[in-house]
Amino acid sequence: MRRREAPGAARPAARKVVLAVMNEPCGKRRWRSPGWWIALAGALTLLSASGARAETEAAFTAHYEHQAQVVTELLTEARALPAAQQTHAAAVARSVTALDSRTAALYTQYQALSAAGAQPLPPARLSQDILSALRAATSGLATEIQAGKQAPGGNAAWRTRMAGLIDSAGQSEQQIDQETGSVKASSQLPAFRTSAAAQSSVLQTAIAQLQATAISLLNAWLLLSDTSRAASQPVTIQDLAYTTNAITIPARRKGATTDTVGVQPQVTDANGRVLPDTGNYRIGGPAKFHGVTVDHLIGTVTVRPGATPGQYTVTYTQGRARQQVTLQVTP
Repeated sequence: MRRREAPGAARPAARKVVLAVMNEPCGKRRWRSPGWWIALAGALTLLSASGARAETEAAFTAHYEHQAQVVTELLTEARALPAAQQTHAAAVARSVTALDSRTAALYTQYQALSAAGAQPLPPARLSQDILSALRAATSGLATEIQAGKQAPGGNAAWRTRMAGLIDSAGQSEQQIDQETGSVKASSQLPAFRTSAAAQSSVLQTAIAQLQATAISLLNAWLLLSDTSRAASQPVTIQDLAYTTNAITIPARRKGATTDTVGVQPQVTDANGRVLPDTGNYRIGGPAKFHGVTVDHLIGTVTVRPGATPGQYTVTYTQGRARQQVTLQVTP
């Protein structure tokens, strides 16, 4: 599996709206109507949310590609199963196909917004496309839950695994419900109509949620079709390696320095079968360290000016299996 990690500079949403307000003479601002102040508050809210929630375009693209690769691997495995085994997963399979096409369409729109000098897309149509995709995700999760509950059932390991998927799907339904409300609110703000960056921010969150839903549906598809998968759990992780293993702290007023995963972790079960890379990264270091972070999904380590020097340990975990790599951050 290959990923691209090169975090870039984020584009703050609603920047033009806020700057226009800040540069306006005070006398003019004082006599604005209450509706104008509401619009300003909305723009500031979107600006804050964009800075807090939206990832940089490069990091988001790396996340998207990673998740897309996982979807591809799981989908290939599911479609390779004999048709006779897929009776109980037929409805889930249809949901996956529908969701995958909607996600791809939204990502195409995101790419258009990310192009140099891009203009915002028609807001009403974009909002409708996003909301329609989120509704499809909710419908797919409901189908997954129903199929899991109505399945004939297998051994204890299978029931435990399916119960976990059902519980996770229920939590995802709540997250999508919240995201739906957020999209509706954001689409009413002036910046959503005038800023490509604001639209990109909303798309980022929605696309990430759709990809996570697709992976959940695929896991259910496979488990419903092949009960033996319940015993396929991560046992070993090996090969994880970083590009340099040593990062020099950048000088003050300089940009952050990154070290990317050079060799992807290989996760296998007890039978030696390679599993899709769906784990998470975390980092530990000297006491009260600061300025050093790791991307939880793709493993990129970022070191900022003024960071704490010393030895750091990156831990990649998938299920109960894990692998650790040591990195050195030097002054």
